[in-house]
Amino acid sequence: MDESTSRRAGRRTYTRRAALTMTSLGLVVASACDALSTQPRGKPSPSARQRDGKEPPQLAEQVAAGELPPLSERLPDNPMVVEPLKEIGRYGGQLILLGLHEVVDVNTTIGYENLVRWKPGIETDLTADQVIPNVAESVEVGADGAEYTFRLRKGMKWSDGEPFTADDILFWYTSVASNRELTPVPIDWLAVDGKPFEVAKLDDHTVVFRFPQPNGLFLTNLATQRGTPITDFPAHYLKDFHPDYVDVEKLVAESDSDSWVDLFWSKANRQENPERPVIDAWQLTTAVADSRRPVAVRNPYYWKVDPDGRQLPYIDRVVFELVQDEETAVLRATNGEFHLVDRDITTLRNKPVFGRSREEGGYEFFETIPQQMNQMIIMLNLTHKDRALREVFQNKDFRIGLSHAINRDEIITAVFQRQGEPWQAAPRPESPFYHERLAKQYTEYDPAKATEYLDRALPRKDARGRRLRPDGRALSFQVEVTTNFPDLIDALELVRQHWRAVGVDMSVRSEQQNLFFERMEANAHDACVWIGGGGLGATMDPFYYMPYNFNTRYAMPWYFWYFDPKDERAETPPPAARRQITLYRQLLATSDPARQDQLMRAILDIAAEEFYCMGVALRGREYGLVHAKLRNVPKVSITGWLHANLMPANPQQFFFAED
Repeated sequence: MDESTSRRAGRRTYTRRAALTMTSLGLVVASACDALSTQPRGKPSPSARQRDGKEPPQLAEQVAAGELPPLSERLPDNPMVVEPLKEIGRYGGQLILLGLHEVVDVNTTIGYENLVRWKPGIETDLTADQVIPNVAESVEVGADGAEYTFRLRKGMKWSDGEPFTADDILFWYTSVASNRELTPVPIDWLAVDGKPFEVAKLDDHTVVFRFPQPNGLFLTNLATQRGTPITDFPAHYLKDFHPDYVDVEKLVAESDSDSWVDLFWSKANRQENPERPVIDAWQLTTAVADSRRPVAVRNPYYWKVDPDGRQLPYIDRVVFELVQDEETAVLRATNGEFHLVDRDITTLRNKPVFGRSREEGGYEFFETIPQQMNQMIIMLNLTHKDRALREVFQNKDFRIGLSHAINRDEIITAVFQRQGEPWQAAPRPESPFYHERLAKQYTEYDPAKATEYLDRALPRKDARGRRLRPDGRALSFQVEVTTNFPDLIDALELVRQHWRAVGVDMSVRSEQQNLFFERMEANAHDACVWIGGGGLGATMDPFYYMPYNFNTRYAMPWYFWYFDPKDERAETPPPAARRQITLYRQLLATSDPARQDQLMRAILDIAAEEFYCMGVALRGREYGLVHAKLRNVPKVSITGWLHANLMPANPQQFFFAED
């Protein structure tokens, strides 16, 4: 879909909550000598400037030996300028990270190079006014929010020196996203009201995304990890494994793959194939599965620089220490064996252990703001296949009674290390969508009030004091939890005692995560618990506030209906939920920030009234570990999937202080 002209009539530049005015673009499209930024200019390190040139010494040596083109030929015409958090860094060193359970998440450690990205230092919410260009040096938005034009960085290259152009994005669109063998289900956030989108190439460095109607959350979704694949498929390399361009049958026969699809994904996967070119700051040298200590080395064609025009990253290598179990990982972390840890083992129960070993281990704490809003969300299955249980669970008085019966302060003290406060399924206090009623209603521990509400719902009891269902049978149900979350199992055991005291018999069923997901998908559960997402980025992940995606485990058939009313698993939601779905579709179809806010608040108002599920405790601000010599690491950072953990903090500008 190559086009030589663009439809410019009626275009405007995105402003404020859409956040991509040409003024705000300046912070990342400035040339190496401009250096506009959202962050104050850091103080330069004279020693680093005096010793280092514009590129790392080992790359300069390769240039001198004729093994690598000069820096001017490796950088784009307009490299992205990254403002160091505090000071200009020095080249050298290796960053050692933890790979717990022998898993490496490339995108949240050395990746996250989307067309647009989150700006550094966000502490409020993941909204459009926090989005800045990245691979794209500018973005232009059509007047109705249905067309988005991205201008790429001329001269930008993949790690093998081949140009990164509009053809790479077009390859992703035509040969991956639109190929039903590689992408069996259309990408939901790129479809508007079920209608497909289109990507067109205007010239080698300009692409346009067109939607059949406004896509109001396109840029915010694009800044999350959802947007990473768009810039992650090197066409010049991957065409050799795709049937649209070559005869792949012979390749499959000569490989260990069962099909061309398996072969293609094995070649496209950064973790499996170190030969695949990247646009990241570092590139793996071996497949993760083939090494006990995978290493990623600097990309000589990386397209970002510091304010002095010195090519990033500062750090030479990233090493992943693969550790099988959490206990070993915690021990090694207390010994100071990892330079940065922001997830997995930085739990509340481990914080006292890390606190005692800080000085000896040579590390410090930094503060993290979880994207999630709750330590544990309890979801009764409002669409239970057992009609009697469905009637009980859909009774709002029953849910209110159970909520008042939970001693949240006891759980916070005993399980969550006294961190947090009683909180329902509601956006975080940092969010502009904070909703006091939704967050705090029915959180008071009051057994008498709990009994009052439960008596309205189920007044009859048997001789053992157990409440009776409408069909006369004793009420008893299971709450399912995965073994991945031991804290939630402990919390549920306390909830079980609280509910038994008011005549409700509940048992805890812990199971492997795969089985858990299978049972949720089949709508086979009585109830379940999970961590509370949607604390930040509520407009993108509203699943605890309305039927939206597979996390809507309190009513999976309503989610199926939202996605496709013709799905045989779907059930028509009640009027309030259908009203929310209507409002959300209106939100998706407008690019007006004020209107989006108004619609989201209306959705939350309905959520407060309906009270679909109950929360236990707000996830308070948490922590990470950083080595004392690692510099330019933020003191506070949002963590979570939508934010790609610490990647918006620009690890490319991290560096090690001199001894």
